[in-house]
Amino acid sequence: MTTIMKLSQYYAYLETRNPLTCWEVSIGRVIAPEHNDPNSIGISLWGYNRIFNLAKNSQINGYYLLRECQLEWVRQKFFPHKCSRFIGAFFFKTLDDAHIGIDRWGLKSRLHDQVCKINFISNRDPTIVDSNFITYCLNGHELKWMFDYWSGKAYPKDNPIWEIITTGIGHIDANPQTELLRQEAYQRMIKRFPKCQLIHKICQIGFSLGFDTVGRVAPFVQILPDSPIVKGKLMIDLRLWKDDFFIKTIKPSLKRHKLPPLPDDGSFGTLPDFSSYFFEINLENMSRDVQKLFGYKTKNKKFNPLRD
Repeated sequence: MTTIMKLSQYYAYLETRNPLTCWEVSIGRVIAPEHNDPNSIGISLWGYNRIFNLAKNSQINGYYLLRECQLEWVRQKFFPHKCSRFIGAFFFKTLDDAHIGIDRWGLKSRLHDQVCKINFISNRDPTIVDSNFITYCLNGHELKWMFDYWSGKAYPKDNPIWEIITTGIGHIDANPQTELLRQEAYQRMIKRFPKCQLIHKICQIGFSLGFDTVGRVAPFVQILPDSPIVKGKLMIDLRLWKDDFFIKTIKPSLKRHKLPPLPDDGSFGTLPDFSSYFFEINLENMSRDVQKLFGYKTKNKKFNPLRD
């Protein structure tokens, strides 16, 4: 069966203060972890950050995550064709919606200058929802809105901010503004990881030649069987570096580009070290709400977040 890839144009504000985002933005890419790959086990950066913050501060109330778990259960049970918030990337339908969202959510004003058009390639229909439900309802106790949210209805008490949730590969639209943003991201990344310039450049060239996954960094969460331990890691995909076709294709381009100098040891340098963004949670030390979120101690019954 042939997979039909669809090209769409969305908008997003790109945060360049996060090292993972700096790596991806400076390459020119936005990725949703699933990347049209049924073998992928990634989680969205948004979801990863939520759990990472919980791991760093076990006193954080797990109620917000539990509500997200309820919302996900509703999707799985009644709207399985919709894209999960835990694996999808988030975009705006229009440029105006992006700017309205930044103001309505009280985000940093500098993000207005970091809104970019994204040319996004996916093999699925996008999930289109009104983000106002999340803004106004997620921290409450009522549940009916979750069905309205996944149904694609508009929140009745404010003008909608339509949000796209989907998976695939996004190419940051090239223009003077985005080039400045990519350079800013690159400088931040190189300041943090000075020995990865050459590897980064090769990944950047490879991506420009159509090798969409080369050097992609994605978050993963591992729940160990029969264990209270949950681990999170950021992993970089360099499998194409062992692919003969990739090497053959990229060689001529490497000769045309000015490459960063080789490190003194003659190697290609080092990969960015994202280990400070790894986490490990012992669920024994977490609240009951957090344990339920990961299904811990509920193995003998089917976990229903709407009931428990």
